[in-house]
Amino acid sequence: MILRDELGACPVPLADEPLRAAWFGAHGHVLVGATALRGIKYKKGGKWQVDDRQVRQAAKALLELPWNPDDLIDVRLDSRGGSETRNWRSAITGWMGHAVLNARRDNGGCACGSGPCKTGEWRLPSTGLPCGLTPAEFHKWHGTSSLAGTLPLKVLRWNGKTWVAPRAYVDLLDQWQVLDGELWERHACCERCGQHARSWSNWFHWRGSSVTGYSTLCPSCAATLYRPYNGHLQGRTYAAVKWMSRADDFLCCLCQQPRRANYWDHCHDHEFVRGPVCASCNTHEGHGLAFAHRPGAIAHLMRCPACDAARTIELRHQRAIVQDHFRSERHTKCSFEPSVESLTLRPRGGVDVTLYCFGHGTRWDRQMSPAEHRALIDQFISLALPSARNGDEPHLKSADGTRR
Repeated sequence: MILRDELGACPVPLADEPLRAAWFGAHGHVLVGATALRGIKYKKGGKWQVDDRQVRQAAKALLELPWNPDDLIDVRLDSRGGSETRNWRSAITGWMGHAVLNARRDNGGCACGSGPCKTGEWRLPSTGLPCGLTPAEFHKWHGTSSLAGTLPLKVLRWNGKTWVAPRAYVDLLDQWQVLDGELWERHACCERCGQHARSWSNWFHWRGSSVTGYSTLCPSCAATLYRPYNGHLQGRTYAAVKWMSRADDFLCCLCQQPRRANYWDHCHDHEFVRGPVCASCNTHEGHGLAFAHRPGAIAHLMRCPACDAARTIELRHQRAIVQDHFRSERHTKCSFEPSVESLTLRPRGGVDVTLYCFGHGTRWDRQMSPAEHRALIDQFISLALPSARNGDEPHLKSADGTRR
């Protein structure tokens, strides 16, 4: 890698993959330190690339940092701000909370010995880490977590009173945060009409993949440029449809606001096409991710004629429904919602599940018979289908909320 070759013995600890493609989605750039490298994608499905000259520029900027390991300043992790953009102090405190939950699970309870602690009670000033979390446990879970292409936990130190780091590194992350915010502001505007998304949630729904990378389109412009899917490919297989029609000519048939589609979603059990979806909806459907609980999701899954006839859905979506059902359980009178530690769907129906309470470190097993399993899925489908089939499917509405 050019970046590592250029940096040599730079004191700033670099992440294993500082040029991660995932970061390009936010604003078309990946930031290394306080240098923005613009991503280039020449065709759909192609890999992201950056100009070698920009990579060398980023390396040069890191090498020129006035690094003095003895010039330590307070990191001020309690000063997180309220920005819509990524905030590095909030990221680090979030890592602490995540590590606490994992350590609590591994240790069978809260290490501080005070019982089931709540989020607001985590920070213990005497250690710098919340709820009895040890430095080894913190590094185990987030030692490779990166910000600005660097590894903060290799730099941060607890001096007995507060978290400190070299002044040059704190300044670098502050600059990264400002630059990241500026780039987000620039790419939070619709590329066609210039309207600003105004919020992170709006921007997320406006931002979508295109042949050359990512683009930002407000719902009104998306509805003007692309057409709604009318179900004309119902009953066709994915193998046939992917060659005869482009998904990116249509609007996503799942998003509540008009958004350009990217892929043909299809049933992986029976291969029937269900409709065009955007990259975000494709990811949520493909990985389960509580997809079945989304408005209109069950009606969409039932666009597979075979699933509709059998009144069933794919196993990954059944898993999410069963998980949600068991999360309502509690051991004794505990107020904590348990996590589903393991869940097995038996080949002939029925479920075996292990539940875990983070607050008390308690595990217990539950089973569901094939008949109970089938009844749960059938009930979920029955409750979800009437509203969707009476005309509430979100993809049939235009930007102003009227029916198409």
